[in-house]
Amino acid sequence: MPLNRLIPERHRGLVKELLTFGTVGAINTALGQVLFIVFFGLGWLASSVISTAIATVCSFTLNRHVTYRHRLRTSLRRELPLFIGLNLVGLGIQVGILDGARRIFDIASSDKVEFSIARFGGVIVGTIFLLLTYRTFVFKAKKPEIAAVVEVPVQAHRTMSDAVEFAELTEQLEAEFDAAGDSAASDSAASHGAESEGAADEGAAADATRLAAPARPAPPTAAQRAITGAV
Repeated sequence: MPLNRLIPERHRGLVKELLTFGTVGAINTALGQVLFIVFFGLGWLASSVISTAIATVCSFTLNRHVTYRHRLRTSLRRELPLFIGLNLVGLGIQVGILDGARRIFDIASSDKVEFSIARFGGVIVGTIFLLLTYRTFVFKAKKPEIAAVVEVPVQAHRTMSDAVEFAELTEQLEAEFDAAGDSAASDSAASHGAESEGAADEGAAADATRLAAPARPAPPTAAQRAITGAV
Protein backbone atom coordinates (compact mmCIF):
# COMPACT_ATOMS: atom_id res chain seq x y z
CA MET A 1 0.00 0.00 0.00
CA PRO A 2 1.25 3.58 -0.67
CA LEU A 3 0.69 4.52 2.99
CA ASN A 4 3.02 1.75 4.18
CA ARG A 5 5.78 3.05 1.90
CA LEU A 6 5.59 6.51 3.45
CA ILE A 7 5.64 5.30 7.07
CA PRO A 8 8.79 3.68 8.55
CA GLU A 9 8.25 0.08 9.54
CA ARG A 10 8.93 0.71 13.24
CA HIS A 11 6.11 3.31 13.36
CA ARG A 12 3.47 1.41 11.38
CA GLY A 13 2.00 -0.28 14.42
CA LEU A 14 1.59 3.03 16.25
CA VAL A 15 0.04 4.73 13.20
CA LYS A 16 -2.39 1.85 12.75
CA GLU A 17 -3.29 2.06 16.43
CA LEU A 18 -3.89 5.82 16.18
CA LEU A 19 -6.07 5.43 13.10
CA THR A 20 -8.14 2.72 14.77
CA PHE A 21 -8.44 4.76 17.95
CA GLY A 22 -9.51 7.78 15.87
CA THR A 23 -12.18 5.73 14.11
CA VAL A 24 -13.50 4.37 17.40
CA GLY A 25 -13.35 7.86 18.88
CA ALA A 26 -15.32 9.29 15.97
CA ILE A 27 -18.03 6.66 16.46
CA ASN A 28 -18.23 7.37 20.19
CA THR A 29 -18.21 11.14 19.61
CA ALA A 30 -21.07 10.91 17.15
CA LEU A 31 -23.00 8.66 19.53
CA GLY A 32 -22.33 11.01 22.45
CA GLN A 33 -23.38 14.07 20.47
CA VAL A 34 -26.65 12.44 19.41
CA LEU A 35 -27.40 11.34 22.98
CA PHE A 36 -26.47 14.78 24.31
CA ILE A 37 -29.04 16.38 22.01
CA VAL A 38 -31.65 13.72 22.81
CA PHE A 39 -31.33 14.19 26.57
CA PHE A 40 -30.73 17.97 26.46
CA GLY A 41 -34.19 18.54 27.84
CA LEU A 42 -32.93 17.24 31.19
CA GLY A 43 -30.36 20.03 31.34
CA TRP A 44 -26.88 20.37 29.90
CA LEU A 45 -25.16 18.75 32.87
CA ALA A 46 -27.46 15.70 33.10
CA SER A 47 -27.40 15.30 29.33
CA SER A 48 -23.60 15.39 29.30
CA VAL A 49 -23.33 12.77 32.06
CA ILE A 50 -25.84 10.37 30.47
CA SER A 51 -24.39 10.62 26.97
CA THR A 52 -20.84 10.20 28.25
CA ALA A 53 -21.78 7.14 30.34
CA ILE A 54 -23.38 5.35 27.38
CA ALA A 55 -20.55 6.33 25.05
CA THR A 56 -18.05 5.02 27.63
CA VAL A 57 -19.56 1.52 27.49
CA CYS A 58 -19.34 1.56 23.70
CA SER A 59 -15.80 2.93 23.84
CA PHE A 60 -14.60 0.23 26.23
CA THR A 61 -16.02 -2.56 24.08
CA LEU A 62 -14.54 -1.24 20.82
CA ASN A 63 -11.15 -0.31 22.26
CA ARG A 64 -10.73 -3.60 24.09
CA HIS A 65 -11.66 -5.80 21.13
CA VAL A 66 -10.58 -3.64 18.18
CA THR A 67 -8.07 -0.88 18.94
CA TYR A 68 -5.93 -2.69 21.53
CA ARG A 69 -6.64 -6.31 20.67
CA HIS A 70 -2.92 -6.84 19.91
CA ARG A 71 -1.86 -5.73 23.38
CA LEU A 72 -1.62 -7.71 26.61
CA ARG A 73 -5.08 -8.90 27.67
CA THR A 74 -5.65 -8.78 31.43
CA SER A 75 -8.72 -9.54 33.50
CA LEU A 76 -11.91 -7.53 33.09
CA ARG A 77 -11.91 -6.81 36.83
CA ARG A 78 -8.67 -4.86 36.37
CA GLU A 79 -9.37 -3.13 33.05
CA LEU A 80 -12.97 -1.99 33.58
CA PRO A 81 -12.45 -0.04 36.86
CA LEU A 82 -9.39 1.70 35.38
CA PHE A 83 -11.31 2.49 32.22
CA ILE A 84 -14.25 3.91 34.15
CA GLY A 85 -11.97 5.93 36.42
CA LEU A 86 -10.11 7.47 33.49
CA ASN A 87 -13.38 8.27 31.71
CA LEU A 88 -14.63 10.00 34.85
CA VAL A 89 -11.55 12.20 34.64
CA GLY A 90 -12.31 12.76 30.96
CA LEU A 91 -15.89 13.61 31.88
CA GLY A 92 -14.57 16.14 34.39
CA ILE A 93 -12.46 17.73 31.65
CA GLN A 94 -15.46 17.87 29.34
CA VAL A 95 -17.81 19.36 31.99
CA GLY A 96 -15.14 21.88 32.96
CA ILE A 97 -14.84 23.06 29.36
CA LEU A 98 -18.65 23.24 29.03
CA ASP A 99 -18.98 25.27 32.21
CA GLY A 100 -16.07 27.51 31.19
CA ALA A 101 -17.64 28.13 27.80
CA ARG A 102 -20.99 28.88 29.45
CA ARG A 103 -19.42 31.46 31.73
CA ILE A 104 -17.05 33.03 29.19
CA PHE A 105 -19.48 33.28 26.30
CA ASP A 106 -22.57 33.75 28.48
CA ILE A 107 -24.37 30.79 26.93
CA ALA A 108 -27.95 30.35 28.06
CA SER A 109 -29.07 26.98 29.34
CA SER A 110 -31.43 26.59 26.39
CA ASP A 111 -28.79 27.22 23.70
CA LYS A 112 -28.45 23.67 22.36
CA VAL A 113 -26.18 24.51 19.42
CA GLU A 114 -23.69 26.50 21.48
CA PHE A 115 -23.48 23.79 24.12
CA SER A 116 -23.02 21.14 21.42
CA ILE A 117 -20.07 23.08 19.98
CA ALA A 118 -18.54 23.57 23.42
CA ARG A 119 -19.03 19.88 24.19
CA PHE A 120 -17.29 18.91 20.96
CA GLY A 121 -14.23 20.93 22.03
CA GLY A 122 -14.28 19.21 25.41
CA VAL A 123 -14.49 15.81 23.72
CA ILE A 124 -11.38 16.56 21.65
CA VAL A 125 -9.35 17.51 24.72
CA GLY A 126 -10.70 14.52 26.65
CA THR A 127 -9.92 12.15 23.77
CA ILE A 128 -6.26 13.18 23.77
CA PHE A 129 -6.12 12.52 27.51
CA LEU A 130 -7.82 9.13 27.12
CA LEU A 131 -5.54 8.10 24.25
CA LEU A 132 -2.46 8.62 26.39
CA THR A 133 -3.90 6.94 29.48
CA TYR A 134 -5.57 3.95 27.76
CA ARG A 135 -2.36 2.68 26.19
CA THR A 136 -0.30 3.42 29.32
CA PHE A 137 -2.48 2.13 32.16
CA VAL A 138 -5.40 0.08 30.82
CA PHE A 139 -4.22 -1.77 27.71
CA LYS A 140 -0.53 -2.37 28.33
CA ALA A 141 2.02 -3.59 25.84
CA LYS A 142 2.90 -7.29 25.73
CA LYS A 143 6.00 -7.20 27.91
CA PRO A 144 6.04 -10.98 28.62
CA GLU A 145 6.35 -11.67 24.88
CA ILE A 146 9.32 -9.31 24.61
CA ALA A 147 11.00 -11.10 27.53
CA ALA A 148 10.38 -14.43 25.82
CA VAL A 149 11.99 -13.17 22.62
CA VAL A 150 15.07 -12.04 24.58
CA GLU A 151 15.37 -15.38 26.34
CA VAL A 152 15.20 -17.45 23.14
CA PRO A 153 18.85 -16.84 22.05
CA VAL A 154 20.08 -17.61 25.58
CA GLN A 155 18.19 -20.89 25.60
CA ALA A 156 19.45 -21.69 22.11
CA HIS A 157 23.04 -20.98 23.24
CA ARG A 158 22.61 -23.30 26.22
CA THR A 159 21.20 -26.02 23.99
CA MET A 160 24.11 -25.65 21.57
CA SER A 161 26.66 -25.81 24.42
CA ASP A 162 25.02 -28.95 25.81
CA ALA A 163 25.05 -30.55 22.37
CA VAL A 164 28.77 -29.78 21.88
CA GLU A 165 29.63 -31.09 25.34
CA PHE A 166 27.64 -34.28 24.71
CA ALA A 167 29.38 -34.80 21.36
CA GLU A 168 32.82 -34.42 22.96
CA LEU A 169 31.94 -36.89 25.71
CA THR A 170 30.61 -39.36 23.12
CA GLU A 171 33.82 -39.10 21.10
CA GLN A 172 35.92 -39.82 24.21
CA LEU A 173 33.83 -42.87 25.06
CA GLU A 174 34.03 -44.18 21.49
CA ALA A 175 37.82 -43.73 21.52
CA GLU A 176 38.10 -45.67 24.80
CA PHE A 177 35.87 -48.47 23.46
CA ASP A 178 37.96 -48.70 20.26
CA ALA A 179 41.20 -48.84 22.27
CA ALA A 180 39.78 -51.57 24.52
CA GLY A 181 38.65 -53.56 21.45
CA ASP A 182 42.08 -53.30 19.81
CA SER A 183 43.80 -54.44 23.04
CA ALA A 184 41.49 -57.45 23.37
CA ALA A 185 42.11 -58.40 19.73
CA SER A 186 45.88 -58.17 20.23
CA ASP A 187 45.74 -60.34 23.37
CA SER A 188 43.63 -62.95 21.58
CA ALA A 189 46.01 -63.07 18.62
CA ALA A 190 49.02 -63.43 20.92
CA SER A 191 47.33 -66.22 22.88
CA HIS A 192 46.37 -68.00 19.70
CA GLY A 193 49.98 -67.71 18.41
CA ALA A 194 51.36 -69.10 21.68
CA GLU A 195 48.97 -72.05 21.52
CA SER A 196 50.02 -72.73 17.90
CA GLU A 197 53.72 -72.61 18.84
CA GLY A 198 53.12 -74.99 21.76
CA ALA A 199 51.29 -77.45 19.54
CA ALA A 200 54.13 -77.30 17.01
CA ASP A 201 56.72 -77.91 19.73
CA GLU A 202 54.77 -80.89 21.03
CA GLY A 203 54.54 -82.41 17.50
CA ALA A 204 58.26 -81.94 16.96
CA ALA A 205 59.06 -83.63 20.29
CA ALA A 206 56.83 -86.61 19.43
CA ASP A 207 58.58 -87.03 16.07
CA ALA A 208 61.97 -86.92 17.75
CA THR A 209 60.93 -89.60 20.26
CA ARG A 210 59.76 -91.91 17.49
CA LEU A 211 63.03 -91.52 15.62
CA ALA A 212 65.15 -92.17 18.72
CA ALA A 213 63.31 -95.39 19.78
CA PRO A 214 65.03 -98.74 18.56
CA ALA A 215 63.32 -100.53 15.76
CA ARG A 216 61.61 -103.81 16.66
CA PRO A 217 62.99 -106.93 14.84
CA ALA A 218 60.83 -108.41 12.18
CA PRO A 219 59.24 -111.77 13.03
CA PRO A 220 61.18 -114.86 11.59
CA THR A 221 59.94 -116.31 8.40
CA ALA A 222 58.96 -119.99 7.92
CA ALA A 223 62.30 -120.84 6.27
CA GLN A 224 64.20 -119.29 9.18
CA ARG A 225 62.17 -121.29 11.66
CA ALA A 226 62.86 -124.55 9.66
CA ILE A 227 66.60 -123.91 9.62
CA THR A 228 66.64 -123.14 13.30
CA GLY A 229 64.79 -126.41 14.01
CA ALA A 230 67.22 -128.44 11.97
CA VAL A 231 70.15 -127.09 13.85
